[in-house]
Amino acid sequence: MFFGLPHETLMHESTRAPFKSIQSHEKQACYEVVDDAMAEILRGKTVAQRLAIADGMWHFAQDMIRANIKAGHPNWSTEEVEQATARRMSHGAV
Repeated sequence: MFFGLPHETLMHESTRAPFKSIQSHEKQACYEVVDDAMAEILRGKTVAQRLAIADGMWHFAQDMIRANIKAGHPNWSTEEVEQATARRMSHGAV
C-alpha cells in the first residue's frame, strides 16, 4: 500500500525510468514512485547502503539548491546563502 492505494494502482506503464510521476488531480500534487526494477535493486541493498544512497541524494539536492541560490543572489554572503539553503531544504521550518 502506498498512500492508501494498492501498489499496482500507482505503477506507470513505462518501466524505463526508475521513478515515475503520479499525478493527484485532487490536490495537484506529484508523487515519485519507484518502479519494480529499481525496487528489486534496492531490496538487494543493506540498510546501510540504502541510507548512504539517501544521504547522497540529500547532499546532491542541497548542492543544487545552494548553487541556484548563489546564481540568483551573487552579492549574498556565504552565511546568507547557507541560511537560504537551509530554509529551502526544510520547507521554511528553519
